[in-house]
Amino acid sequence: MRSEKFRRLLLFFTSLTLALAMLLSMSSCLSENEKDNKEKSEKTEKTEKTEKTEKITVAIETENFSVSRSQMSYYFYSQYRSIYNSLAQYGIDPSAYGLSLNTSLKDQQCTMDSTKTWFEYFMENAMTTVKEQLALCESAKAAGIVLNDTDYDEIDAMMDSLKEAAKSQDVSLADYIKNNYGSIVSKDDVKGILEIQLLAAKYLESEIAKVDVSDAALLAVYEANPDEYEKEDGVYAVDVRHILFESEDEAEKVYEQWKRDGAKEADFESLALEYSTDTGSKFDGGLYEGVTEGEMVTEFNDWIFDEDRRPGDHGMVKTDYGWHIMYYVDGCAEWEATIKADIRSEASTEAVDDAKAKYTVFVDQDVIDEIDA
Repeated sequence: MRSEKFRRLLLFFTSLTLALAMLLSMSSCLSENEKDNKEKSEKTEKTEKTEKTEKITVAIETENFSVSRSQMSYYFYSQYRSIYNSLAQYGIDPSAYGLSLNTSLKDQQCTMDSTKTWFEYFMENAMTTVKEQLALCESAKAAGIVLNDTDYDEIDAMMDSLKEAAKSQDVSLADYIKNNYGSIVSKDDVKGILEIQLLAAKYLESEIAKVDVSDAALLAVYEANPDEYEKEDGVYAVDVRHILFESEDEAEKVYEQWKRDGAKEADFESLALEYSTDTGSKFDGGLYEGVTEGEMVTEFNDWIFDEDRRPGDHGMVKTDYGWHIMYYVDGCAEWEATIKADIRSEASTEAVDDAKAKYTVFVDQDVIDEIDA
């Protein structure tokens, strides 16, 4: 999946010039009431100017890419909410870990590292992520990799998902973003972040695509490390794509049109991005990799593990989640899938390490420390 999945964002300092001298020269012609209104207007404009200047203050940057203070707030709260919501999801009271929504994270001791506050803990993780992504963006630029129309369609789809989430809470997109990622974060901030993330992911994918995962390469790794991989006969892992719909009629309509257009996998990926309600896979063309028997719900599982299943097979399946258009990509022995994943993971780690070593990342700690939490 493109879980790492994420155009260059150039941030610059802007200034708004107010024609104060001209306004003051006209003040003698204004009534006292008009003067009061003008003063209020000027105060509002100055406040908006200050907020805009704060929002474009650079927090972390490389030569060609940067993340602003407001965007850093997004990364920070993404780290925080991920852990907070995960605890809540499994019925664990976050307060048991010293996490409270009623006290500043800068005043809460981190229970995972007693030398840090929770603010420092989450911010360090966020900074690590940003440094890696910016370094990868520099590598992408050096390699001539840029975002294309398909990439921007993916970003638009991600923004649409945020709009749907906001709608479900009966708030505007702007308010949803502020409520979840910080009061200074805007829609443009989020879009810029998605461009950075997608460009970084695109470079990683290009590097991973270079590694040899042929049958011979997988067997060579196994034979060199027989104790690390359990080679069981008849245990398979499957790569499968699906598009999830709530409506059977809509699913059938899209499925029939896709078949008439030639039933191509590339088209399936695009349709998943456009239609699928499964946010866990839609941004990777509906793909789930290395699925083993019993992982998915019964109907989904039975379809992909049918003994007659072959690459390129497709069909429709009904589960409790809705209607799925299915596309069988391929399957292999589980040990092969595990080795393949390990090889790709090593390639990804190597690409990140190389980028971090090659490109200098500058951090303005004062700007980081100003972020409210």
